[in-house]
Amino acid sequence: MNCEYEFCIYNKDKKCRLDKIAVNHLGMCDDYCSVMLDKDYLDNEKERQFGEYENRFDD
Repeated sequence: MNCEYEFCIYNKDKKCRLDKIAVNHLGMCDDYCSVMLDKDYLDNEKERQFGEYENRFDD
């Protein structure tokens, strides 16, 4: 099955690794499991990406 949710641990190369999944009434997967990120890493990455965003408009 195709998977568009990049942060699901079952997603590999846009394909679901599970043999069976539950799909809700909206057609969305109910079996997804989001990747957990370390708080320090997440905070640092937010700052890094925000800096890149700001730099695009400073030029």
